[in-house]
Amino acid sequence: MDDVSNDILEFNYEQFLLVAANKRMALTEMWRGLFNHPMQEGFVDKSLESLSLSLSDTQNMVKLIEIARGESLSTFTVLLPYALDSAQLDELSEQGCIIEQRKNNLQDCLHISL
Repeated sequence: MDDVSNDILEFNYEQFLLVAANKRMALTEMWRGLFNHPMQEGFVDKSLESLSLSLSDTQNMVKLIEIARGESLSTFTVLLPYALDSAQLDELSEQGCIIEQRKNNLQDCLHISL
């Protein structure tokens, strides 16, 4: 049986914050390294256009949710450098999706089901 976890798009928000702050890689190369799923080029390209260090974490997560909906994704996971607080989670839940925050091998993760 196939491993279902390989079918879930995973976005490394922690790496986005680090690389975007350091600006040491070509932007496109950086974005390609943030995703574990090769079949979601549209999601990658739209994320590249939409996410920004000038936005809050919550605003960036909302943008990812909107992009995922537009790309007909049903679930995806965001790797975070830290846990979101309850107010941030409540704001994301208002987007009409199921938000589950968990730790995976000491990595904070946000699992989003649309």
